[in-house]
Amino acid sequence: PIPCVPWQSQTSGQYQRRVHGHIDFHPSGAFLMSSSRDSSLKVWDLTAGNQMYTLHGHEKPTTYASFSPKGDFFTTTSEDALVLVWRTNFDKHAR
Repeated sequence: PIPCVPWQSQTSGQYQRRVHGHIDFHPSGAFLMSSSRDSSLKVWDLTAGNQMYTLHGHEKPTTYASFSPKGDFFTTTSEDALVLVWRTNFDKHAR
């Protein structure tokens, strides 16, 4: 997990925490998954430097995303109180 780091607003001078959600790296190191307030999950190809997929399955903001140790599955949680288990299929070209 990547910790949320407070930052200082240039307009108000107050420290704020503006990160919602979670990111996790695929075990291969080639992919990053992010959860979001808009209830979507995004998968990023770090080798190519672009977004590969936007996934939908939750009805409320997603709060956590984590790959399995082998990277063949990942789980997500949301404010909708669901835990979803997903099968990955985007890591085939990383081998």
